[in-house]
Amino acid sequence: MAKDHDKFDEGRAPEYLYRYRSFHKDDNRNEEEIKTIFTRNELYFPSRIFFNDPFDCTIRFKFEGTKEQKIERGVELLEKGNTGTRKGRKNFAKKIAKIPEMLTNKLEQIYENTYSCVGVLSFAEEPNNLLMWSHYSSTHHGFCLKFKTSILSEEPQTVGGFILYPSRVQYSEEMPVINTIKPLKPENKENVDKIFLSKSRHWDYEKEWRINIPEFAGKTWKFPPEFLAGVIFGLRMPERNRNRLRQWIKEGDCKPKFYEARKKKNKYGLSIVPIS
Repeated sequence: MAKDHDKFDEGRAPEYLYRYRSFHKDDNRNEEEIKTIFTRNELYFPSRIFFNDPFDCTIRFKFEGTKEQKIERGVELLEKGNTGTRKGRKNFAKKIAKIPEMLTNKLEQIYENTYSCVGVLSFAEEPNNLLMWSHYSSTHHGFCLKFKTSILSEEPQTVGGFILYPSRVQYSEEMPVINTIKPLKPENKENVDKIFLSKSRHWDYEKEWRINIPEFAGKTWKFPPEFLAGVIFGLRMPERNRNRLRQWIKEGDCKPKFYEARKKKNKYGLSIVPIS
């Protein structure tokens, strides 16, 4: 039976996706990043090394192939480190073909160098998720952005030849497995999907979607102003911070609608209510 992370959703994203944000008035870096969203319509793509889940983007290696493939791959890996003479590398590669575990440290190093450069932009399906507001929006003191995904179909966006469109994260009990008999390359979509669209089932409440772009970690993407459809103020967000967001929005090209999260009266939950 195929594991959950063996196949990934290639279909259309929901009409709207959401991005929960904290807002710390005494954190200049946080404030500047948020201001940039509204005044310059730019979104930041972090590297996976800054994720809050240490298991996120973790993979298991396997080293399967013919004896000749293993030797060839072993020589190739050793050449990356310029280890000894070619004859010496080939002899060592023959040992590697028998003992794949010898490659583990080398493969982990290559993995770190190859995939830490991938930029990841995360979204959620729901704007009223209590845990998301608590974990990612400063215990309801922050806000949530509403994005219209159809804009990315009507006005296709590309970065470095890669199309920007969200893909659904798959949740599983087991880590994805990659056969390292072939080189690890960030432009290999199958590998990128396995690594960046796989998470533990513990996180399935997030209902996460991601845009993953190789060689884009730490960079910003200038999105079409129409992509930002709304701003939802957290139920505890101070009025002064709401006013700051409104002012930044006036300075930019985005024209989002405004909403606020309110407690439901008779059960645990939030209502997202339009406001002027």
